[in-house]
Amino acid sequence: MVYLVMAFLSGAGGVALLVWRALHPESTFLAIRGTDISFGWVLLLFSLYRLVRWWSWRTMNRQSESVAEARRPRRVQQREEPRPPVRPDPTFDFTREPPSQTQ
Repeated sequence: MVYLVMAFLSGAGGVALLVWRALHPESTFLAIRGTDISFGWVLLLFSLYRLVRWWSWRTMNRQSESVAEARRPRRVQQREEPRPPVRPDPTFDFTREPPSQTQ
């Protein structure tokens, strides 16, 4: 949501700068130094970038929700199924004394 609000604000600022620049073409106050390009175009590029970030964030959230929804029945099924008892491996039983080694 933040990306969408920021995209709107930077887009509105960009449009406002372009309109101001069109109404006052003799002014170089809000132009990129050394060029005749308005900062409004930069703000519109930022707006486009923020819209792409918002769209990708939204798509990622929808995808992760659908994956979580697909996995939910499997998790419930795994919880309900009893697991067979696991027999301990005698190789890793450290409660007994180690056998004495004679040379």
